[in-house]
Amino acid sequence: MLTEQQAVEAAEWHMRSWKLFRTKKHTFTAKLFEPGKLYLGFSNTDEERSSDDSYASWKANIYGGVFYLLSISIPQRRRGRGHGGALYKICEKIAADLGCHRIQQTPSGWSMTGKSRRVYLHQRGWLDVPGSSEVFKDLRRE
Repeated sequence: MLTEQQAVEAAEWHMRSWKLFRTKKHTFTAKLFEPGKLYLGFSNTDEERSSDDSYASWKANIYGGVFYLLSISIPQRRRGRGHGGALYKICEKIAADLGCHRIQQTPSGWSMTGKSRRVYLHQRGWLDVPGSSEVFKDLRRE
């Protein structure tokens, strides 16, 4: 059974590879709601800044072998340089390390290039969930 501490340790281990993680203050939050149902989140901020423009985060619910990515965000000034794509990849690795067979999200918004989030994720191997507005990536095929 996955514990809060195991989830935080796995997330922190993978997040260390993210370029923006190394120079930031950061927080990991985990909450076990019931056996097999866990919330896991990450947030950071520049040490010298405290504005929303320096804030990066992701939040997920984990249950039934699925890592439901509730939100993911990087500062506007950091977009268009591969940081978001790298953060998605890290979330995929965290999900796989925690025993999830898929990562899933309801995409919204647009990328720096003007592509919808759905198109952005399709280009990274995510697929539509049939009959739903969500997209997913099968982590067993990685």
